[in-house]
Order: sequence, then structure tokens, then C-alpha cells
Amino acid sequence: MILILTLKLHHLLRDKFDIPNTITYIIGAIPFVILFTKQKAELITKEMLYLASSIILLAIAVIIDLVSDGKILNIPDNDFIEEIFRIGGAFLWLVFNFHLYSRLRKI
Repeated sequence: MILILTLKLHHLLRDKFDIPNTITYIIGAIPFVILFTKQKAELITKEMLYLASSIILLAIAVIIDLVSDGKILNIPDNDFIEEIFRIGGAFLWLVFNFHLYSRLRKI
């Protein structure tokens, strides 16, 4: 979570290397796609609530970033709001992984 807050990789890649945020987000989504395709049998459990909540919060953060960086909407304090959703999504992702690992370890 500290890396998410301090590096802001999508801003770094956009500013230093002129890589659009959409490309960064598409590449960042690859681990999610791999997780869903390779381990979808383990995902259909009660932990799915944490995963779904995490994905929703991360998607809201991405949408806020893309809308505000694209100057479609002017949202006051958009970086702060975006980071709140991003931290919430990362936290729920960690909770999901903890519960999933705990359950799989008992099996």
C-alpha cells in the first residue's frame, strides 16, 4: 500500500515516459484476469464478497483518475478521493487473500 501511495506508477509512467493511464491500467489488470481464469473454482466462496468489494473500489479509483486526468469532470481533491478508494481496494484485496489462504491452508 505504501508503494501505491508514494510511487503512483500510472502518474510516473505518464509524466516520464508519456505512456497513457489507460495502457498502465490495462497492464495492471492482467494479474486479475490470470487470477480469475486459473483459480475460479476457489473464488466461488464466501471470500468473494471481499474480492468483489475490492474490485469495485479499485474500479472507482481508476474511473475517477481517468475522468479527472482526461479533464472530463473537475472533481475537487480528486487525488485524495482516488487514493482513499485505492487504499480501500488494496486493503480489501489483502483481506481477501488472507481469508483465501487461511481456508486453503486448512484443506
